[in-house]
Amino acid sequence: MPAPSAQKYFNEAQTSQESGLMEKAVESYKKAIETDPYFISAYYALALLYHQIKQFDNAITNLKKVIELDPNDASAFNNLGVICFANDMFNEAKTYFEKALLIETNYKEARDNLKKIQQKLQQKIQVQPFIEQSINTIRKNKKNLKIGFVSIWFERGQAYVTKTLRDVIAQEHETFVFARTGGVYGRPMLQTDGIWAVPNLTIFNDYSIPHEVIGKWIDDNAIDAVIFNEEYDWSLVDFCKKKGTKVITYLDYYKDDWKPYMYLYDTVLCSTKRTFNLVKDFCNAYYVGWGIDTELFKPLNNDEEKYTFFHNAGWLGINYRKMTPAVILAFDAISRHNPDVTLFIHAQAEPEKLPPQIVNIVHNNTRITYHVETVPAPGLYHKGSILVFPSKLEGLGLPLLEGMACGLPAIATDAPPMNEFVQDDYNGLLVKVAQRLTRQDNIAFPEEIVDMNDLVFKMDYLIKNPELVYKMQNNARNSVNNYNTFSKKVYEVINNVQ
Repeated sequence: MPAPSAQKYFNEAQTSQESGLMEKAVESYKKAIETDPYFISAYYALALLYHQIKQFDNAITNLKKVIELDPNDASAFNNLGVICFANDMFNEAKTYFEKALLIETNYKEARDNLKKIQQKLQQKIQVQPFIEQSINTIRKNKKNLKIGFVSIWFERGQAYVTKTLRDVIAQEHETFVFARTGGVYGRPMLQTDGIWAVPNLTIFNDYSIPHEVIGKWIDDNAIDAVIFNEEYDWSLVDFCKKKGTKVITYLDYYKDDWKPYMYLYDTVLCSTKRTFNLVKDFCNAYYVGWGIDTELFKPLNNDEEKYTFFHNAGWLGINYRKMTPAVILAFDAISRHNPDVTLFIHAQAEPEKLPPQIVNIVHNNTRITYHVETVPAPGLYHKGSILVFPSKLEGLGLPLLEGMACGLPAIATDAPPMNEFVQDDYNGLLVKVAQRLTRQDNIAFPEEIVDMNDLVFKMDYLIKNPELVYKMQNNARNSVNNYNTFSKKVYEVINNVQ
């Protein structure tokens, strides 16, 4: 039997669902699960509700949790197959129907579903040569576009996003990069070596770009479309558009005073549901999700010592955006009662950039390793077993997705976009938010300050539940969006720009 408080939330969810209050029902089911992580009926009901409101990824995730808790639930396998079938995931659907029949050989519905999927797969085999021929014909007839990117260009998340988009689009179109100079702590930064040495690279020694400079770049390269990443000069966007060039943006951060200008963009690429829902009503927005190269970011089987916790501090950010001081304080507290735990911090800024109290802890706690080095992808995630990512504010949060792809369950802030990717007790734990603040630069997303006591509790909880950590490691990697799916979506959007 579930805990009484969990059953109470479950009953509230059922009432809300019957009344058509779907969002309220989802929240109540989640509370039931949070109260009792082994409440199978709550996972099941939530999965069916997600299916009803067409949030298929969430439906699949919750049904997989049902199967994890009860591997002999034939109905869960059958329903999982139905959802996969509805989303054209035919091979996966076939596997789930077969598993249902292994458990219950006389399961008529699963047997009928299996026959349908077998027929569908046979049809797919017969039409595949025609489809491939049609695709090749389309590719031959399709105009090869010249796509330009305007972005900072050095070891920073924003630039990695630009480079990922550039690498995807370069498989179908000719790409050009206008690399503007960014900076960290007042130091100008721009890289042109290693992974940053791409063809058709133009460098510019300032962040602000004069109109005539960008105009000459567009004309010299006959660029069809320009993709901006975090462009704050609307006159520059307007100038490019008036030249007859298509203008596109990748959007993760957003300010409310941008709303009157967003119409300038022909296309807006959104990597998170939060950003998409913010802008979809007043610009041509597409939710593309985000995909991680799981061949690059993957668990490593080596003999190197693994640290208990891994924290990616990066450049520390405005107001210590990634909550590095909080991570250090929380670890220092639990390390007093857990003699074997360790913490590895990968940073690109010296520890002296931290508050003096935190610097003293770093120097005096011998189980904290603060490693300063700029390391290209896939970084140093393999050094840890659990990712600690209680960030105050993220546009996308690449380290979260990269760490999960490397098989690290995540302790993350219960706020978007982190809670778009981390599901409590499945691929990590979500930390309660204690305070919300508006940042000084008026980003439309508030800073979400985690509850320190809850952060300490969640870190300590995973230490004491190694079997749960092991399950979460597999779930973390499996829950990261497929890079190929992301690439196809980007192709689809870009090819519609013509």
